[in-house]
Amino acid sequence: ESTTSDVDILARRLLLIDCDPKRPAGISSSHPEHAAAIAKAQEIADWLHGQGWPDPIVADSGNGGHLLYRIALSNDPENTQVIQRCLQALAAQFDSAAVQVDTGVFNASRISKLYGTYTCKGDDTPDRPHRLSRMLSAPASLDYVSLDLLEEVAARIPKPGPRPSAPVHRSTDFFSAVNQNAMERLGQWVPRLFPDARPYRNGYRVTSRQLNRDQEEDLGIQPD
Repeated sequence: ESTTSDVDILARRLLLIDCDPKRPAGISSSHPEHAAAIAKAQEIADWLHGQGWPDPIVADSGNGGHLLYRIALSNDPENTQVIQRCLQALAAQFDSAAVQVDTGVFNASRISKLYGTYTCKGDDTPDRPHRLSRMLSAPASLDYVSLDLLEEVAARIPKPGPRPSAPVHRSTDFFSAVNQNAMERLGQWVPRLFPDARPYRNGYRVTSRQLNRDQEEDLGIQPD
């Protein structure tokens, strides 16, 4: 019942960069999504090569693209943070409308793909088939990525800017004044109109399903 956790890992030997196509959860990628994710992985490998990184193992996860880099790091909080920030920096630079870098695979006990096995998410359909995961290329020698190179990429993570405050508008116009008062008193009327609304940030959020609609967009009501 007890499985391997992060604290059970002594050292890190591989860095995984996982490029996933954006799609609904629980289904296989389409052919264009699959191709776009592998192309994105190769794009990242080419860029990292220009930063002095050695060539990685390039793999097809069955739904997307994998890059595996050889590293030699102890499993401690400092190195974990470097790897996490490295993935976040790559995501900030290379994420697109179609493909994203999975920033959640930084933990030491992460389970990854065993290449040569099938990836079977959802139903096996002609447009979203189950695929065999496999290695696409591997260098003759899988050289190490130094901690310095990892830290250089990690340092490229964008620094968050100050969050702009919501403007406050005052008007003597009757309807503008009513609207302003309503925005300042969301708690007095939103739960009455939308009993399923839940607090979200400094306002409320109602899901599309709760509004008897089958859309991706939810309804957000914020004072700004």
